[in-house]
Amino acid sequence: MDKGKFIVIEGLDGSGKSTQIDRLRNKLRLLGVKCCFTREPSDSIPGGIIRSALTKKAILEDETISLLFTADKIEHIKNDILPLLEKGIPVISDRFYLSNIAYQSVKIEMETVMKINEIMVMKRLKPDITIFLDTSPEECITRVESERLHTELYEELEKLRVIQKNYYKAIEILGENEKIVKISSTENVEFTFEKIWDVLSQYFVV
Repeated sequence: MDKGKFIVIEGLDGSGKSTQIDRLRNKLRLLGVKCCFTREPSDSIPGGIIRSALTKKAILEDETISLLFTADKIEHIKNDILPLLEKGIPVISDRFYLSNIAYQSVKIEMETVMKINEIMVMKRLKPDITIFLDTSPEECITRVESERLHTELYEELEKLRVIQKNYYKAIEILGENEKIVKISSTENVEFTFEKIWDVLSQYFVV
């Protein structure tokens, strides 16, 4: 049995990830393609602590949050992602280690965050392809503020500007050995999805 494909959707908060993932889920359902969708932080114990930190219910050191993201990935890979991939079932994840690198490098040296992920996560699993939805921080913060009553830990314009630069830098480094595709998500939702599907359709046998 062939191993299932592991696909990751990345982007800033407010980049339209959730909307595009919903469209992808509906598209695959209509095509009769069996696929599993997941997200990070996951439902692991470290993931639950992370969500408390992101919603500002728990105040943690930046290093602690970064290590929790790594721990969450280890549990997520072992308990959720790999068992499905080994059964030949494709898995699509809302975020993976590229987010960890981009977001946690706001306060920690990127080299440090990347090295931790290389040792603890990348040796276990790398995506077959990562789609990065590229949207300006200004557009993202406008979307976030119009859709939510409360913003999360990183949902501030200046932080998102730094995170976007971190994404670009990490993509340049990782892109030498991984398939990472940038897609602008500033166009209308349907046009953006068409571009995503043009890239991902080859990964699904209908």
